[in-house]
This record gives sequence, C-alpha cells and structure tokens, in this order.
Amino acid sequence: MASSMWQPTPHAVHVQWQRDDAVYACNDCQRRFSFIVRRHCRRCGRIFCDRCSSHRVLLDPSEIVHDPAFSEPTASSSSQRVCQCCFDEHAASVPERFRSSGSSAIERIIVDQSRLTAPGQLGRQDSSSQLSDLAECPVCGTSLADLELPTDHVRSCLEGGTGAVPQTAKYLVYKLPAESALLGVECVICLEEFTKLSVVARLSCFCSFHNACLTSWLKRGRSCPVHGR
Repeated sequence: MASSMWQPTPHAVHVQWQRDDAVYACNDCQRRFSFIVRRHCRRCGRIFCDRCSSHRVLLDPSEIVHDPAFSEPTASSSSQRVCQCCFDEHAASVPERFRSSGSSAIERIIVDQSRLTAPGQLGRQDSSSQLSDLAECPVCGTSLADLELPTDHVRSCLEGGTGAVPQTAKYLVYKLPAESALLGVECVICLEEFTKLSVVARLSCFCSFHNACLTSWLKRGRSCPVHGR
C-alpha cells in the first residue's frame, strides 16, 4: 500500500498540506470558515477561501503539492489554483518580457520532429521535466543530454542569450510526440486538452498552449496568457 502513496518532491519537503480539520479561518483574509468554501493552494498546501485563492498558474509537476492521502498523481505540467503569495512568487520568477502587457514581437521557431525525444526514450524522471519533449536545443542545436542545466540553457537561448546586444525573444512550435508529458493537460486559453500530434507553442517561461490559441492571443497585444496579467 505504501508504494502506491505519493512521495514528496524536493519542493514539497518545504511545504505542508494542511488538513481541513486543522484550519478554521482563511490563511490570508482570516475569514472564519462556516459555509465558505475551503481551497488548498497547490503550490504551498495551505488553506484559503475561494476569493483569496482565485489565481491559476501553470506549475511544473515538481512544484505541485498533493494531498498525501491519495495515490501518486500523473506527472505533468498543469494549471493549478494558488494563493496570492504563491502567485506573486511564481510571477516574479518569470522573465519580465512575459509579465508585461506591452512586450515586443516574439520570433517563432518551428521545431523539427527529429529534435524531439523519440517515443520510448522517456524514463519516469524525464517525463516530469519541462523539457521532456526536446532532445536538442531548438535554437542552437546543442544536445540537451550533454548539458548539466538543460532548462537554463534553453531558456537563455529563447530569451536571446546574455550578450550585450538584446535579441528578439523566441518561442517554440512543434507537434506533441506520442509520449509527451503534456498529453491530457489543458490549454489554459481554450481549456481543451493537448492530444498526440497537437501543434503546441511553448514560451521561454515553459508555459505551453495550442499554437493557434497563442497566435490569436498575441495578436491582441498580450504576452504570456498565464503571466501577462
């Protein structure tokens, strides 16, 4: 039985899932719970009222806190309910160009299928990675398997590098492979799930959307739909 229980990630070690019967008031506004709906922040595990946990952000599986009483969940990035504090912390970790509403044009990079991870190559640990679909950096072609910090490398390339001359930000467009960790995850723009061979767009903050949805969104002068608020 114990083997089927959820095991905490490094992030979850520093947070705690609060029990419903241990909290009598919202951790933010301090309104006492009676008929007020209790909500768990999926990033810190604390309990809030519906009003104080109305934000939703796209969290990596390693950031999501789960009820330890339930079986281990499927590892995939997904939109989760969070409290105001966690929303602010999450937004602060995202590049400024994807938080501002007036960002400049973003260059699109079409990723060749040969640069994606081949079906059957994903291990359990890899399936939860933000880069689980990519075998090579789609910007410079470097093999991600050879890098100690592949996520940092790809993010830097997509943001134009760290040179003195600012470069245009980029985002990736590709078809989801058969074993992608994004399969079954909802696009936060249209609320439809990603399926095999869905054409997705992934920003340097690693938020993913249907390509058509993001294209339409960017035409309205907005940046990342999750962080550009």
